[in-house]
Amino acid sequence: MRRKLRALAELPLGISGSKKAGLPPGSLVHVGDQKSPRVQIHVTDYSPQQFEEHTGIEPAACAAFRPSPTVTWIDVVGILTT
Repeated sequence: MRRKLRALAELPLGISGSKKAGLPPGSLVHVGDQKSPRVQIHVTDYSPQQFEEHTGIEPAACAAFRPSPTVTWIDVVGILTT
């Protein structure tokens, strides 16, 4: 306990030793590394007669599937909320 108190006493003024300080009880705080993965788009386009899969396409390329009469599933992986 003394080590923790000593470490907090060595912090500059105005800096708290905890990211939770000032938050309501029960607040969730991310303690791991902040990762910013590259966003990946996977498109599955299908109908009773065909099935196509596309991976790693750009967002603008997704618009080409819009006028198609087939069913198109667009899966976006890697979007982070901040």
